[in-house]
Amino acid sequence: MLAAWSLGLRAYGIAGVNATLPECALEVFKDHRMVVALDGDEAGVEGSKLIEAQLSKVTSKIRVASLPEGKDVTDFLMDKKKQR
Repeated sequence: MLAAWSLGLRAYGIAGVNATLPECALEVFKDHRMVVALDGDEAGVEGSKLIEAQLSKVTSKIRVASLPEGKDVTDFLMDKKKQR
């Protein structure tokens, strides 16, 4: 999450892929464009589906990022930053 903020991206972190977003957070995300990006492993893929389902209650503007196997958001963002 800190890597995203350092690149000027607004990010919200959750504790583990089995975590859910609290109702108060869902209201904050109402009608926003959202990108769900969890780790690039089986648990991350399944967790992304859960978060996408929750967010779909408050916005239709959701994309799920598909990260490379074994990578997390920080790895992905730092790799992209190096390519600039």
